[in-house]
Amino acid sequence: MTGPAEVPREAGPPIVLLDANVLYSRILGDYFVQLHETGVVSVRWSSQIIDEVVKNKKEEYVAKYDDPQDLLPRLAAAEGFRTYAQQHYPKSFIEPSGGHYAGFADLHMPDPDDRHVVAAAVAARATHLCTSNAPDFPDPIMKRVGIVRVEPDALLHEHASRSPLAMVQAHQQVLLLPPTPGRPGPAQLGARPTTAYRDRQRLGQQRGVGGR
Repeated sequence: MTGPAEVPREAGPPIVLLDANVLYSRILGDYFVQLHETGVVSVRWSSQIIDEVVKNKKEEYVAKYDDPQDLLPRLAAAEGFRTYAQQHYPKSFIEPSGGHYAGFADLHMPDPDDRHVVAAAVAARATHLCTSNAPDFPDPIMKRVGIVRVEPDALLHEHASRSPLAMVQAHQQVLLLPPTPGRPGPAQLGARPTTAYRDRQRLGQQRGVGGR
């Protein structure tokens, strides 16, 4: 079956469509944005994906904070995530149309609400769809559209092996560490991103973006 995903992709870095659950994590989002900045990958998302991130952040804060003095700044920070993405990464936005759904319209998805994510990946001519919820994007869907589904940690580890210097630089930016002069040494190359550690200082704290 011929579909939009079979259109030849342009030469350049891998195009990675980031699902909302990846962008929801500030550490994961920052890693991929830094790799985008260095040209290792080219990240994409849609307005609907960003809306989902903002909605989920706000729902978390409303459930967690009762005092308006605690809640209101966090709600503003969640909305600031959208503004930041629009101002600094306008070319990362890709908006699917009806035709981008057509190639997999006959296939089942566990959550039909996730169809817009696949359609955005098709519209972006993505090489990868990066998500923390792999079961929501079953193999028949991904094979049909010709896009590799990958979990964020696996993709970060892959680039740590393929582009170690860029990965070290991204790691330093995310954790606000001093730059490494010259090429990284064996200890640095052997290190892996600490994406599950939530208590480190993050790049998002400088830009006023709320989230994990």
